[in-house]
Amino acid sequence: MLGASRELALQLWGITLYVLNYLVTWFVLRKFKIHPIAALAGAYLFSFAFVMAAQMGQGHIQLVPRFMIPIAF
Repeated sequence: MLGASRELALQLWGITLYVLNYLVTWFVLRKFKIHPIAALAGAYLFSFAFVMAAQMGQGHIQLVPRFMIPIAF
């Protein structure tokens, strides 16, 4: 839709999902009155954990969108 190639569109989609995971987790942790540094660390660990990186290496992009989990809490 934006004129990107198939490969670039997949990369942009993956980046978008990781950014959504991070920002939503950070926002929810701040709503729980967590210290800002701890919220940054928690959002980082939730979004960029080693397990998530291993799933991307195997092509499992469908497992990346987890941004609704913090909202559920």
